[in-house]
Amino acid sequence: KKDNKPFATMKIEDFTGMMEAMCWNDTYEKIKEYLVDGAVVEMRATCQKDERTEMNRLTGRDITPMKPRKARVRQEAPAETPSVDQELPPPAAQILWLKLDAGTHTVEDLENIRGILSQHPGEVPVQFEIKRRGSPPVCLAAGQQFRVSQTTDLVKALLPWLG
Repeated sequence: KKDNKPFATMKIEDFTGMMEAMCWNDTYEKIKEYLVDGAVVEMRATCQKDERTEMNRLTGRDITPMKPRKARVRQEAPAETPSVDQELPPPAAQILWLKLDAGTHTVEDLENIRGILSQHPGEVPVQFEIKRRGSPPVCLAAGQQFRVSQTTDLVKALLPWLG
């Protein structure tokens, strides 16, 4: 800028595409250590139409780094609550949920997932939630042979498909 204060232009990317964003000096000084290639951040931004290009323009603010999350696990509830006299049922199975978008993810994604799951055999069932444009999501259960042992390595490998 004319006043020699630093600012940043960055490319923001998700499953829907890529967009350029600006980050002015006051915000940039607070977050410059987070802005590295491949960093995963949460950003609030204002969106305006650029009068010259007719394209949307983002101005970033409130930018914070995101930490990898553990896999989302849902627990199946028992059908009924046992009485004091009844024997307790075995613990409910944990389920590892993977989320796919039919419009974005490809057969290659499924092959990668299959390879990852087969490298981590265990007892945790795997289910898929597949989003389809204009339709409700479809839930599919992977076969018994794809049950996994939920480890840090597994979670890291599956990060692109965890909800």
